[in-house]
Amino acid sequence: MSKTICALIMAGGSGQRFWPLSTSEKPKQLLSLFSEKSMIRETVDRILPMIPAEQIFIGTNIVQAKGIKEQLQMLPEDNIIIEPAFKDTAAAVGYGAAFINHRFEGAELIVLASDHLVADVDTFLSVLETGVEEARNEGTIVTLGLKPQRPETGYGYIEAEDCSVLGAVTNVKRFCEKPDYDTAKAYMEDGNFLWNSGMFLFSIPTIQKEMSKYMENHARVLGEINKLIITGLTGEALSEATKPFFDEFERISIDFGIMEKSDKIKVIPCEIGWNDIGSYTAFEDVMEKNKNGSIIRKASVKEIDTKKNIVYLEDDEVALIGVEDRVVVKSEGKLLVCHKDHNNDI
Repeated sequence: MSKTICALIMAGGSGQRFWPLSTSEKPKQLLSLFSEKSMIRETVDRILPMIPAEQIFIGTNIVQAKGIKEQLQMLPEDNIIIEPAFKDTAAAVGYGAAFINHRFEGAELIVLASDHLVADVDTFLSVLETGVEEARNEGTIVTLGLKPQRPETGYGYIEAEDCSVLGAVTNVKRFCEKPDYDTAKAYMEDGNFLWNSGMFLFSIPTIQKEMSKYMENHARVLGEINKLIITGLTGEALSEATKPFFDEFERISIDFGIMEKSDKIKVIPCEIGWNDIGSYTAFEDVMEKNKNGSIIRKASVKEIDTKKNIVYLEDDEVALIGVEDRVVVKSEGKLLVCHKDHNNDI
C-alpha cells in the first residue's frame, strides 16, 4: 500500500464575483487579497510542511497556466496539469488523479481549492493527516466538514452521524443542497450538519474504482486519456492531445457524480478558520473594520455619515458621503459600485 501523499489543487475557476480585480487571465486565486502572497501561493505554502513540492500538482487551464507557473516557481513545471476544457470537478479530479498516478502510483491524494482561507493551519494539517490515514487504511473517501458559524444559504451541507468530537472520522448520512434560511438555521441547531468544504482525501485506486462504479462514461474516457498520459506527454502537449476526449465528458461535479452515491464516504468535523472567499462580502469575515464598520483596502477614504462599506481602490482616493452597505472597487480603469445585497449579481 502506498505511503506517498500528493496534493491536487484545483485552480481553474474564473473568480467572476471579484470583477474588476479578477480577470480570466488573473482570477481570484492569483490575486494578493489578504497578504503579500497570492491565494494560490498561500494554499501551496500551507501544505508544504506535509507534502514536498514535487508531489504538489495544480489543475488549471491554458489561460491561467502561465500566471500559475510564475507564482509557483518552487513546483516542477510538469506538475501544472492543463485541462483542455472545463467539464466540472468530476472530470478535473479524474484527469488529475490519472496524471498523478502515472508519477506516484497508488498514492493518497488530497484535493484542495486554490482560493480558500484557512486561519488555523496547525489544526488543518492535523485533520489532513487523520484523513489520509483513514483513506489509506480503510479505502474510504474522506471529506472535511466545517462546523457552521452561522445559518448559511450559500453552502451545501453534510449530515454526519456524530459531530461531538472535532477532528474525528465519522459516517456521512447524506449530502444536502444549499438550503433556505430557515432550513440552514435548523441545521445549525441540530448540531450534526456541517458545511461541505469541497476538500477530499482518498487513495487514487479508490477514486478510480468508485468512478468505474458510478460514472462509467467518465471512467471509459479516462481510460483513453491514460493511454496518452503514459506516453510521457505533459503540459500544453498533453492538453492538446486530450482535447477530443474532454468533449466526451458530461459536465458534472464530483459531488453529484460520486460523493452523493458512494457508500465509502466519511467526514471529519473540524474548525480550521475556513472561508471560501466567495464574494466581496466575505471580506467582512476576515478583515478588520474601521470605526465606521467599513473595510478599506489599498485606498485613502474620507467618510462622512457613512458606514459598513467595502472599499478596494488600489491606492486611489475617494470620498463617501451618506453611503451605507456599498461595495466600491476600482482596478486598472474599471470601477464597480454596488449594494452589498447585490454582491452575488456581479
